[in-house]
Amino acid sequence: MSTATIRRHPLMAIHLAILLILLLGLVQRTGTAYLAHMAGYAGVVVISYISAIVLIRARSRSAAFSDVGLTPYVPPVRGLAVSALLVTASIAVAHWVLLGHVPLLEAMAQVDGLAVNAIRRDSNEVPLLLNYSGHLVLKGLLPFALLVLWYRLRRAFWPVAIIGVVYALSLLQKSPVITLFVPLWVSFIVLRYWKACVLLTAVLLILLVGLILVANPQKMQQVEAMEQHDPQAPVLDDGVQRHGLVGDLALSIARRVFLMPGWTVAAWFEHIPADIPFQHGAAVRPLASLLGIPFVDLSRPIYDMERPELASAGTEGTMPSASFMHGWANFGWSGLLSSAAIMGTWLALVGMLFKDRWRWSVCLGVFPLLAASATALPTVLLTHGWVLTLVLFRLFVRDEKDLAPCASAN
Repeated sequence: MSTATIRRHPLMAIHLAILLILLLGLVQRTGTAYLAHMAGYAGVVVISYISAIVLIRARSRSAAFSDVGLTPYVPPVRGLAVSALLVTASIAVAHWVLLGHVPLLEAMAQVDGLAVNAIRRDSNEVPLLLNYSGHLVLKGLLPFALLVLWYRLRRAFWPVAIIGVVYALSLLQKSPVITLFVPLWVSFIVLRYWKACVLLTAVLLILLVGLILVANPQKMQQVEAMEQHDPQAPVLDDGVQRHGLVGDLALSIARRVFLMPGWTVAAWFEHIPADIPFQHGAAVRPLASLLGIPFVDLSRPIYDMERPELASAGTEGTMPSASFMHGWANFGWSGLLSSAAIMGTWLALVGMLFKDRWRWSVCLGVFPLLAASATALPTVLLTHGWVLTLVLFRLFVRDEKDLAPCASAN
């Protein structure tokens, strides 16, 4: 792809790049066994994307498609800042009150990693509506707000960022901490603000390391023993002994980013339908509800098959996979290719919303497309806030300018 083509079709370029990353882990685990499946998916995605664009452009000649909006009124950016601050604070306090404690503070008092895992697992044991609202805030409202406030109302950025980080850290979940700043981090790369990018990356790494140490008290014990040069200190994790704490964390992050997504795709292909039959609609919650059949969360049995030693010990876990794998889990090849057609059409529709503002498209599209590499598309649209992000974009970014700093930012 040329640079001009990528700028005209940024969402498709991102999606294809993510598919290449998925191939790393898939091929590393299964060789070429499922390359035809991936090629078929990618081909149908591109064909459906092009077809949808042709149809949309044909329609736009007879109807002012690009003028369709929620309202001509553009809310002030200050309103976005106040709303983000109050909504986040209210949900965070409600979450802590209903839990009866702050998970991070509770975990810091533990010396057993299993106890910390239990606290983290129970951190979402709140009413469904509150749990869902928390996801929308951390993955939809705040990432959009932080991006807009950084460039348009800088002084309001800091209190919103602080309350967002406090809430995300308090739940002991690593991904929400990163999610908050993905659009802003991507914007630094797109606009070539390398110093800001490095600083933000360093801050995120520090926060991640802190969470990892809290979640793994044994690592902290190792660090303390190493600092005291105690040769009799027990080695609780030989990964630290081989690579050091920093090396161990770096390898863990690299493995999660570049290999694990492909490993999960391989696991679903290998176990479905060999060990788990096709579900005929039950593997996607909205489709199961539409068909009137019970929803089946396949990520749990696949986890048990992949981690039998943990499953036998009573450890509950999940192994979710890419959105198109839910199509495969439901209907095999027809489901896989249908997922491709749906994704291609959706990317074309979203692309028309952004029009020529490719920087906005990239900044607000990277996280949802990454999320789609690990969960079903309906979950990405609703729980992960992609639809909310698009609504906020339509409300607060009504001009035709691409993403760029404003004089009011400072």
